[in-house]
Amino acid sequence: MVTFSEENFNALCQQVAFLQDNLISSRETIHTLVQEVNVLKSVSAAVVNRKLNSGITSIGDNLDSGDTAWMMTSTAFVLFMSIPGLALFYGGMAREKNVL
Repeated sequence: MVTFSEENFNALCQQVAFLQDNLISSRETIHTLVQEVNVLKSVSAAVVNRKLNSGITSIGDNLDSGDTAWMMTSTAFVLFMSIPGLALFYGGMAREKNVL
């Protein structure tokens, strides 16, 4: 059987009151954040509508062959760097005589 002294009971009551205060402030914070998210939703919807009404009907209207070529070239560079990178990574993990 657990017995509580008056000091332990008072300390427990203080902790409960502290947690209740934090819960109330957390609820207020969450409510404020929800309001801010709703504002951001409405603003972003307005921006999207403005962009769509400005004549850009799809993402494909802004594509350029030069942009596409650069993306393919940079993708190739990354792929070419992957093999030496993996080799160096393995070389750092393995013993020296097992690298090559």
